Amino acid sequence: TPQPISDLQNLMPDVYDKLNGYVEMLADKFDAPVDVEFTVESGKLYVLQVRKAKLSPLAAATIAVHRQ
Repeated sequence: TPQPISDLQNLMPDVYDKLNGYVEMLADKFDAPVDVEFTVESGKLYVLQVRKAKLSPLAAATIAVHRQ
């Protein structure tokens, strides 16, 4: 059953930190925010799919300004 990410941070901080590291690395690689599908089974993190996040024009403009 899907649960909020905040639950993962509280229940499995090591898994949360690993996921956060992967997301940051992938966002740098894609040079854009990413959507990440993942699952955790028996305390092990599995990244299932990664893709560039679809952004609204306002969000894209905001990110571009922050990068400058």
